[in-house]
Amino acid sequence: MPRSLNKLVLIALVGLSLNACGFVTAPVTQTVAYAGKGTVKTVDTGIVYGKVAMKKSKDAAIYVREEAVEGFKPIQPGSATRGSIRRR
Repeated sequence: MPRSLNKLVLIALVGLSLNACGFVTAPVTQTVAYAGKGTVKTVDTGIVYGKVAMKKSKDAAIYVREEAVEGFKPIQPGSATRGSIRRR
């Protein structure tokens, strides 16, 4: 066998044995797990912001409904709130 083929076979065997014990796959697995953890944190943050936005929207809808029922009354003729410009 030529010398370069011997080197290639030796490197392949060493790489295969290191791969079997986790020396090569451990950093890759850790990187994937770290990326997954970041994705989960991002999704959780999005859920929290979504809940806050939903509560604010619900509160605004309740406020608008209450104002529509109680506060918006027709303006009476001759009332002081008809005009916005005062005479000087």
